[in-house]
Amino acid sequence: MISGGRDGKLVILSTQGGDYSVVKTIEIGDDSHPKAIDYLNGNVLVGLRNGTILEFNESTPLDKKTLLQAHNEGESWGLCVAPGDEMIFTSGDDNKILGIDYHKRKVVSQGIVSLDEKARDEDKGKTPTAATLSYYPVHQQSRALAYCKENGHIAVSNNYGSVSIRHKSNLT
Repeated sequence: MISGGRDGKLVILSTQGGDYSVVKTIEIGDDSHPKAIDYLNGNVLVGLRNGTILEFNESTPLDKKTLLQAHNEGESWGLCVAPGDEMIFTSGDDNKILGIDYHKRKVVSQGIVSLDEKARDEDKGKTPTAATLSYYPVHQQSRALAYCKENGHIAVSNNYGSVSIRHKSNLT
């Protein structure tokens, strides 16, 4: 299990035997903190509050590379990898879902979290708070992504808890 927080650290925990024990702590840095994490075979992707996506191998955590600056308003909350497709999908508070070609380090597809342009009554006039950097209403802010490799579907949840299903080839 991997956890990240405001202290700018990722903590890798062992959950064997029902007990939690810290295996490793990795410093991410002081400039932003982790909001989204994906892990496969020692490779770690981390979406930060400032919209940056970092990658590194857990065995060489000091060798962090910026994959790209993905979201320009608000933080990266959703992050998932499409194994075999060489794609990474991210989402955030900027009402965007981005499909990124891993090798080209380039956004190749884009969709939006919510098609509903009308803010709900409680969203009207909302300004950013400590919980978000975004001016978008909460129903247009993503909180999580999940990828199903069997059919190429991506589940997208928003800040209200609603979930929509998209195909990787059409993120809208």
